[in-house]
Formats: sequence, C-alpha cells, structure tokens
Amino acid sequence: MVAGNSQDGIVAVTPSGGGAPIGPMVTNTKLVNNAFGIRSIGPNVTIRVENSDITGNSTGLSFSGGGVLATYGNNAVNVNGSNGAFSGSIPLQ
Repeated sequence: MVAGNSQDGIVAVTPSGGGAPIGPMVTNTKLVNNAFGIRSIGPNVTIRVENSDITGNSTGLSFSGGGVLATYGNNAVNVNGSNGAFSGSIPLQ
C-alpha cells in the first residue's frame, strides 16, 4: 500500500541526458490517494506494473521524457482525477 502522498506514490527518474537504466517492478501494490500514482520520467526508465490497483489519485499514471510505463494487462486503474495510460504492454507468460 502506497497512500496519501502529496506528490508521487512511485516515481523513477533519470536526467534528460540519460543515466544508468532504472527498471523497477511494481507487483501486487495499491496506490491510493496520491498526487500521482506512478510516474516514469526520462530516458532509460522502464517501470513494469503487474496485478496492482491505482485508484483515487489526482493522476493515476504518467510517463514523459522517454520514460516507459508498461503493464502486464492485469491492473485496475480507475476513479482517479485523470486515469492516464500505460505506454505499452507486456504479455503474461
């Protein structure tokens, strides 16, 4: 449970010029009542999300500056001020 943050529930950031790759996996997590549920910002950032609930945030999902926010297709994203969207999907195996 990641809840009640005035900014990000989960965020991964690299500088605009690049940096070391960042690749967190978010699994079985509830992101509730944050300003942003999950944000992926900058090149070399890939956040993978599986079996998680993103709800009641000002913005549920956000990616920018080349960041990737990928879903395994089994997440619930609803009742956010703006749900946002994943940038792509990964097939379950």
